[in-house]
Amino acid sequence: MAVTFYFLRRLIHVRQFVNICFGLCLLCQPVLAFQLSGTVSDEGGQPIPFVSIYLENTTYGVASNPKGMYFLELENGTHRIVFQAVGFQKKIEVVTIRNGNATHDVTLKNEAVDLAEITVIENKRDLAMEIMRKVIDKRRDFLNAYGGHKCETYIKASLEKEFIDRKDSLLPGLLKRERLNFIESYGYSYYGPGGQVKEVKTAYRDLAEKKGATVQVEISTEGDRSGQRVEHNPYLFYTTIADGDFNFYQNLLNIPKLGEKPFISPLAATAPLSYKYTFEETFYEDGLQINKILVTPRNPEAALFRGYLYIVEDQW
Repeated sequence: MAVTFYFLRRLIHVRQFVNICFGLCLLCQPVLAFQLSGTVSDEGGQPIPFVSIYLENTTYGVASNPKGMYFLELENGTHRIVFQAVGFQKKIEVVTIRNGNATHDVTLKNEAVDLAEITVIENKRDLAMEIMRKVIDKRRDFLNAYGGHKCETYIKASLEKEFIDRKDSLLPGLLKRERLNFIESYGYSYYGPGGQVKEVKTAYRDLAEKKGATVQVEISTEGDRSGQRVEHNPYLFYTTIADGDFNFYQNLLNIPKLGEKPFISPLAATAPLSYKYTFEETFYEDGLQINKILVTPRNPEAALFRGYLYIVEDQW
């Protein structure tokens, strides 16, 4: 079983924690009255997922979903909103809220690269392995480098419907119509040494439809008409901060919501035996050189991850 992830190592306050975009955002304000929403796209019109969208000079914000869509609750007045994503130039938009909801779409430009700094790469796998060996060597330095910390958190968990046409589908008539679930919560998260996590919710809104709220999917592939039945898909629906708390600096990750077996971290001491690494590109953000590495499992059926690592040059 391979799990897709997006990994961004950001130099904010706690470097040793690996951030995964599950819609987790830091907050410093209570729920507000009006909603700013829109879509973030690149210059080609393609939506950009997991864009950091926040009020300037605060930690109040959200992340765009996989379709580039976002919504941010704001009070009346004029606000400076920051839009920032890996590989794109940071953009600040001035938005005014006047006693109602507002829509504001944003286009981000690709991060400019100085031609004098471009290096021709002959073997992308060798370069990726060289970078990853440095990251793995630094793993223990970051694992327990910092003590506990506390943050305000916001979680939005939703399950969207998308139906397959019976005529064109490879899975004819087997995906059943399910109800839309939505849960939103505010609170505080406390992180202690040894991976201890405590969460206190101060506000909670559950809009899940109670009848038939669990997910049931039947899939049948050619040659096997018995099908596979999943009565409950726990990894589709996150409701607590602990569900999505990953620390890739650990060798093994116990994630019950994703699977019973421990997952091997792509930064584990033995990770090269389980993963293949491919260098994708280098770009610059806030004066830092960032290497984008594609990570793929050698065995797609094992408890491994698939996705991208963003590695800061010289800091690893």
